[in-house]
Amino acid sequence: MPEISDRYFHDWREGFLKGLRRCAQEENIYIASVFHNVLATYYLNRSRAASPYQLEKLQSRTFYADTNVLYAASVDASNFHELIEYIASRLEAIGAKLLVYPFTVEEYETSIAHVQSEVSRGDPHQAMVQRNPWLYQEFQTNRDKYLNSIAVCRRTHSLVGQERGNYDSIDDYYDDVDQHLESLGFRLRREFELYDDEVALEEWVDLRNMMPPNHWSEDRYWDFIYKQDSRPDAQKLHDVHLVKNVQRESEKLPGDELGPQIFLVTLDFRQLLRLRGQFPFILSAQQFLEFILPYLFLSDIPLVEARQFPNVMLGAELSVLLVKQPPSLVETVRGFLKNSSWQEREAGNYGSKIGEIARILTEERLSGIVSGTRELSDTEAVNAISEKIAELVEEQHDLEERVYFSGFGSESERIRKMNELIVKQERQITKLQRKLRYTRSQARRRR
Repeated sequence: MPEISDRYFHDWREGFLKGLRRCAQEENIYIASVFHNVLATYYLNRSRAASPYQLEKLQSRTFYADTNVLYAASVDASNFHELIEYIASRLEAIGAKLLVYPFTVEEYETSIAHVQSEVSRGDPHQAMVQRNPWLYQEFQTNRDKYLNSIAVCRRTHSLVGQERGNYDSIDDYYDDVDQHLESLGFRLRREFELYDDEVALEEWVDLRNMMPPNHWSEDRYWDFIYKQDSRPDAQKLHDVHLVKNVQRESEKLPGDELGPQIFLVTLDFRQLLRLRGQFPFILSAQQFLEFILPYLFLSDIPLVEARQFPNVMLGAELSVLLVKQPPSLVETVRGFLKNSSWQEREAGNYGSKIGEIARILTEERLSGIVSGTRELSDTEAVNAISEKIAELVEEQHDLEERVYFSGFGSESERIRKMNELIVKQERQITKLQRKLRYTRSQARRRR
């Protein structure tokens, strides 16, 4: 699209995808018609005699889920939520379920507890805001629903009723977890093997060395190794236990004429999916959907749900491409004030509005406020200044965007509007400078 500037392409793409997804959510008849027209030949050649046999083969297979798959199923804000929810429901409809190990449940609980701990501090660490975990997105999107309490949000999405040590027995704990998993279309796999930590970390090194492809340069290879070694040991141990337990199950049940009988579904594109060449049972959620799609056609789902089925599938795939709740402008400005390199690294992930914060904040008229704010240790003052700067960024970006997309009247009208904005911003910048000077003087007095 040569007419679309790179500066606004992300916004255009996001708007297009959201519009298409909205059509799918309304069960668009055109989408359904195109879908069925393309597959008409398949329907005409469908053999009902083979259907029971192949469905029986699918029901005999075992599907394991990584922590991120469980997380996506549990938290609506995940951009994979619709896809995983759809897969789980379709598996359940044909008599199969996704299994999770207890150590996967524990990693999930630790992950959402960490989000609660960070948000409860009142000033989440910028690394957490940068990662933008799904539970954090869920809380930010529906604060009223959770009574403005991250503890309520975390408890709502927890899979256990109480601390593990408070259960009378391990079976009682497993029963409680299983009950919560059932509502998501999952089931707990209670038989598993754990390695000694030292042995497991040695196994992790072997797995890590399998991940980089041969065509990588030496610099890229060592950069990847460094990042992997920097991960917390708990994450490494989980990945080893997950892969090794599924591998053990896979070796007990070798594949048949329709492929592997054991599968591990993951959303971990940076680590586990890099092992697919060595472990064919590892699949992404999209690959898994492609695998089970022919089995769905063997059932009557596409015919009985002729309009709904294609639209749900398309909507689920489109949701994967959209971040539902990116960090707010204020959070991003605050992150830049604390650490300028953070915004530069993450700019491309959240669209042009976020991506241009670094450009605007490094302008001469704002650079003094930015550098002065970084010296402050007063969190409340930094938050107040971040809010004001975010308003300036929002106004400037919105006006520039309107000028670009709509022309905004004549050239003289555009110049007049820009000048009005500049005058208004200069007044706000003057107020910010006064506030900054006052805050810094108060901080010196307290020392």
